[in-house]
This record gives sequence, structure tokens and C-alpha cells, in this order.
Amino acid sequence: MRIIHSFWSRPFLKKANFNYYDRSAGGWIDRRFNYYSWALSCLTFKKFYKDIVLYSDSYGATLLGDKLGLPYTEIKITLDQLDKYHLDLWAIGKLYAYQSETKPFLHVDGDVYIWKRFSNNLEEAALVVQNLEDEFSYYEEIYTQIHEHFKYIPESISRHARNGRGFSGINAGIFGGNDIDFIQYYVTNALELVNKNKSRLENVNIGLFNNFYEQCLFRVLVEEKGKKVSSLLKNVNDRFDGLCDLTGVPENSWYAHAVGVYKKRKETNELIEFRLRSEFPDYYYKINYLIQKSVI
Repeated sequence: MRIIHSFWSRPFLKKANFNYYDRSAGGWIDRRFNYYSWALSCLTFKKFYKDIVLYSDSYGATLLGDKLGLPYTEIKITLDQLDKYHLDLWAIGKLYAYQSETKPFLHVDGDVYIWKRFSNNLEEAALVVQNLEDEFSYYEEIYTQIHEHFKYIPESISRHARNGRGFSGINAGIFGGNDIDFIQYYVTNALELVNKNKSRLENVNIGLFNNFYEQCLFRVLVEEKGKKVSSLLKNVNDRFDGLCDLTGVPENSWYAHAVGVYKKRKETNELIEFRLRSEFPDYYYKINYLIQKSVI
């Protein structure tokens, strides 16, 4: 199975986080923890998967490839074209990465870490996500804003709303599978939703809108087309309890995802640092040296 990372650097380079959904420093409390996270994610996946590809822009390719020296199989500089997008659309780079793939793949976020390989059943599934998000309140919150302010809403979304069903989604901490045709269909619809509403973005919570076009629209299209989705995790609540328990790895847990709420916690940042220093000390000390010398 081919593993892909994607890193669009502009949201990371934002000067400050002005709300919870911003991604300055990757959403971490300090940029160094973002570097630690990217390294830990790439290196833990590299232990189990030979083929790991990074999609990025020129800045990101230089940072993660040339300066940090992370062992990607290939680095594709395809995301410079995203300068036309609002810098708070931090998930847009993931769509472009999905769109570039023509064979089965799993995209993993740069804050996802593993201590064993995914199961054969998951790798062979048609569509794969981290978990389903049923009745998470933020989907209804952002849909209300979209319904009020956007000039274009896909018929699939309108039809879903007319049926009186609440909006749900998926978590795309891991995303992909073997049904490339459907993934491309989803990406086309998601980009259309974003591109046709560029002039209206300032009227909605842009950060929260990422969750809608990345995760909610996918769920709507899956249900409309009768597709089956395989999820790694079950029964994940809207607080993401236990999702980033790094105290038990690798003996008691083998998968962790530092979703937004965890990035704000000092203990999570410290545990990420500890894991990288313990398991990959050469990269840990290299990152600290580069920061000290103002190289990164």
C-alpha cells in the first residue's frame, strides 16, 4: 500500500492563530512541535511501509525533504498552485494530493503515528477513513452558515438537507482506499464547492468549512452512491477521547492522531517530543540544531 503525506505550507506560515481552527505552526503550541510531529509521523510509517510520498509546495519540500531530511520515497512539488486559495483552507492541499493519485493509496495526516502496520482488510478496502463522525455538532453549525451565505451548494447536500437528516462526516486522519474512481468523483465535487464560493468565504467560519468539504461532503456522497466505507476506529466521540494516548505506545496502543484539541495540550506536545527523542534521536537533535541555527 502506498502511503502519502501532503503539506501546504501557507497555513503553517500564518503569523498567529486567531481562532481554534487556524493552522499557524500546524496548530501546535510552538512550531518546533510541528517539526517533531512531521518527523515522527514519517519515520513511524517508514518502519512499516516502503513507499511514502510527499506532496508539497516548494517551501515544504525544502523544509521536510532537504533540511529535515525525512526519508520520503518521492517528493512531488505540486502545491505551489494553491497560492490562489485563502490560506485558512488548510485541507485543500489534501484534495490536490488525492487527485494526483491513480493507484490505491492511504493519505495520512502529519500528526498521525503508528507502531504496527494496518491490517490487510483495511489496506484492501474500497474506501478507508479513520472513523465515522455521527452527529458531531460542527457539521450542522457550518451547514447553517453555508446555507445562508454560499451562492453554490451541491444538489447532493441540498437533497440531504431536504430529507431532514442531520449532517455527519468522517475523520480523514487516514483516508483513501482502492476505489480510485469514487475518490476522484468526491474530489471533483469538493473542489467545485470550494471554487464556486471563493467570494463568499469571508462570510463563514473558513476553518470549520474545511471539515465540511473534506469530511461531510464525502459522507453525503458515500451514502448517496451506496458505497461501503471501512474505518480504522469505532465509537470515537466528539472529544476524541483516547485518540492520542502516547503514554501506552507501543505496548498498549499502536495508533495515535493528535487532532486539534490535543495540539493545544502541553502534555501532548511533550509526549511527541519524548517519542521522537526516544525512537529517532538523530532526527530530534538535528531539528533542535536547525532551530538553534535559525535554519528552520
